[in-house]
Amino acid sequence: MTFTLPSTSRRSRCPAPSQIEAPCSLTVANNSDYSVRVYGASAGAEYWSTAAVTGSYSDAQGKGFGKNFAYISGDNSKSAKIPMTHPVLARGNGTDPTSWQISFFVPSAFSKSAAEVPTPNDSDVVIQRAPLVKVALGEFPGFATEELFNECETKLKAALARDGVKTVTGTDWSRTWASYDVSTRPRRPPSPVPPTAVP
Repeated sequence: MTFTLPSTSRRSRCPAPSQIEAPCSLTVANNSDYSVRVYGASAGAEYWSTAAVTGSYSDAQGKGFGKNFAYISGDNSKSAKIPMTHPVLARGNGTDPTSWQISFFVPSAFSKSAAEVPTPNDSDVVIQRAPLVKVALGEFPGFATEELFNECETKLKAALARDGVKTVTGTDWSRTWASYDVSTRPRRPPSPVPPTAVP
């Protein structure tokens, strides 16, 4: 299914300067079950710090968060203190349920070019350039748990199948769970968001 909408229905989403920074996106479709957005299409490149970790979702989330938090707290080539951003991403390996990539968004003040992004000191943490990707997103309120993510993902896949939307599998970004700090987004419900890449 191709989402073709009038230009007036396309809405760019970038955080206000007073908010915690997040990647920009372009909303291309909305319905009652999910929305479709394009990420990675901003004028400048965007980057993520990513920790490769293993274990259950909760264990991996804790370990990966810790490694990324150390990176932004100064464990990097410039000893830079980097502001916290959102969302925190958890990307699972489709063939190994214990293999995860946990990522923090690198704020624009530290990523005007690839050379300006501080290099992690921890060899388990790498810097990745954000790809250009179209995603379908489902949302749910409440604290992010593996059970709620899986429930939301099941509903999202069912809605996409119902609408004839084909999804892309087998890439690093095919299945992503994203947790937002909702305290800074009062107009939005608590929003851990699992995107599924679509062509």
